[in-house]
Amino acid sequence: MRWIGLLCLVAGCSGPLELAVDLRTDYVPGLEVDAARVSWERVGGQGIGADTVALEGRDLVAGARLVDVRDLEPGAIDVIVTLLRGGVEIASRRTRLEVRDHAAVTVVLTRDCEGVACEGASSECVDGRCVSPECQPDAPERCGPASCAAADDCQAPAVSCLQARCVSRVCLEVPDDGLCEGR
Repeated sequence: MRWIGLLCLVAGCSGPLELAVDLRTDYVPGLEVDAARVSWERVGGQGIGADTVALEGRDLVAGARLVDVRDLEPGAIDVIVTLLRGGVEIASRRTRLEVRDHAAVTVVLTRDCEGVACEGASSECVDGRCVSPECQPDAPERCGPASCAAADDCQAPAVSCLQARCVSRVCLEVPDDGLCEGR
């Protein structure tokens, strides 16, 4: 039995895999969103599973783990993260990846995609622009040019209590140390 385990380690064996799903966003938990629905499905729409996670008190700009998916079979997976407020959909983003080993994916969902309609090969929105579903921080080559390298590369937010921050090559508008409370 030990030899089988060693052979799998050296040669690689397919079988049940694990996937960690993280979220980075500039939507404010407790103010703009209160939960995230995470679903994962085979490319083409065959659902595998879903979970809903409370977001209050989480640092979504720095990134927060939403779910750990277990018992996945290798193959192409779409991870859909939908932000909710009171059960109503606020924003959603699909991220596609090929799961061949245990993996993690960070879904970046930005406020400036509200009202942006994307279709075709660039069907998802990040940072106000249409990108491929394969766009993610671990695959920046699939995202097109970076929107920023530093906060100075981002436009000043329209709301005075927000500040621009460059996170994972995209501009996020984040509350400036509690100055937005009560707005």
